Amino acid sequence: MNDTLRRVKLWHHLENPYLSAWRVSRQQFLDDPVDWSFWIKWYESIVDGMPLDQKLLEQIILIPSEEWEKGSKHVNTIIAEIEAAFETPQVSTNYTKSIQQAVAQNKEGIAPQIEALTEILSAEIERLRGKNPADEIEQEEIERLRGIFEGLQVSIVRLGELLPNSGEPSQDVAEEMEGLLKVYAGEFRKWPRENAADMVDSTIRASLVGLTAGVIVAFGAPVLLGVAVGGITFGGKKLAGAAKALKDSSSGGN
Repeated sequence: MNDTLRRVKLWHHLENPYLSAWRVSRQQFLDDPVDWSFWIKWYESIVDGMPLDQKLLEQIILIPSEEWEKGSKHVNTIIAEIEAAFETPQVSTNYTKSIQQAVAQNKEGIAPQIEALTEILSAEIERLRGKNPADEIEQEEIERLRGIFEGLQVSIVRLGELLPNSGEPSQDVAEEMEGLLKVYAGEFRKWPRENAADMVDSTIRASLVGLTAGVIVAFGAPVLLGVAVGGITFGGKKLAGAAKALKDSSSGGN
């Protein structure tokens, strides 16, 4: 599955319609003599758009079928042993450290940029919801843009929630920030589309591009990625070319 999709909340910014039922089921699992802790974590990680480490999941999938056939208690014990022995690899250690340092240095500037970006995205989502399409093609483009902006909003809101009150974020938090920045960049790359109808006001476009570049650079992202975002110009082939530049720069920075 595309990593960007895996890291988007199942219901985006909407409330989980099954949350109450899940709370009841979750408690039942916790009260059960069988250890269901892994499956609780797995389900909640999917819903929250923060999937468990792929290598851990691969090890669990490779448990022989005869072990699964011995029942839930048996296989869950094996899973617990895999989890205990599993060492999470360092995720882009140098980049993670640069995020920690950048957040500590730039926190006062990051917070208002995230707030402004969130407000602009919210306003655009609402405007697109109220827009009356002229035809099916325009309707498709409206829905495409809404999906992109909602994906951007989910990532940027979570980044704001992770900002520490002071000092550097922990390594775990910095790694989550790194993942969210990659998700955000992935969603942002979807926005430009050559020959697409122009649905977003030029002032809003400029604000989104400028704030996006500012936030990405403030988090200590690779310089090329920030420059590619900041250099985007909207319209026709220039727009499509800028999207390619952003994609290439992002790939090079990973």
